[in-house]
Amino acid sequence: MSDVEIKDHVKNHLFWDSRVDASDVQVEVKNGHVTLKGTVPSYRGKIAAEDIAMIKGVTVIDNMLDVRFAQEDVPKNEELKTVVEAVLRSSPDIDANKLAVTVQGSEVALTGTTESFWQRRTAEEIVFNVLGVTKLTSTISIEPATPPQDKSIEQDVKSALERNSHIDSSEVNVKVEEGVVTLSGKVEDWLARREAIDAACLTAGVRGVQDRMSVTAD
Repeated sequence: MSDVEIKDHVKNHLFWDSRVDASDVQVEVKNGHVTLKGTVPSYRGKIAAEDIAMIKGVTVIDNMLDVRFAQEDVPKNEELKTVVEAVLRSSPDIDANKLAVTVQGSEVALTGTTESFWQRRTAEEIVFNVLGVTKLTSTISIEPATPPQDKSIEQDVKSALERNSHIDSSEVNVKVEEGVVTLSGKVEDWLARREAIDAACLTAGVRGVQDRMSVTAD
């Protein structure tokens, strides 16, 4: 597709998806590289907009959206910190006692540890769904219950890729060093890219995932 066609499709998809108020979102496209500008009323909406823009023909997405709330909806620092801590404690999938929350304005920082990479992602997703959060910085470290075995992790990730019907596993390279999985190569679309990342994130023992895959524009 041409850049004009991609732009039209992304804009139509943004306005179609009810997760995002796209009334103040601008879309720019150059050689398949999509840039999102403007404002959305929630951090969740910002993340969703990037996900929505992952359509055929798009090779790169630069999410420059700002999050802006109505002033009366913005909790103060301590109120926001209390809310974030409460929602983390309510999750049965993570140990909130091992996490620390700091808030500056409407920006939240998460530190601490989880036993798995998917638990870290869960904690981050919980936080960006909290009303009032405009930015999330996470430096949560992964401390598996047993020391990671790179060869075993690499084989588990490769096997997961081979089982996935959305991925051509022969096009994805997997490298593991000290529990950190690096994915490289080319995938045919954004679905395959997300599926590959999920395969790595959900594998036991993984301490981090580096995405160096590229999406073909065909």
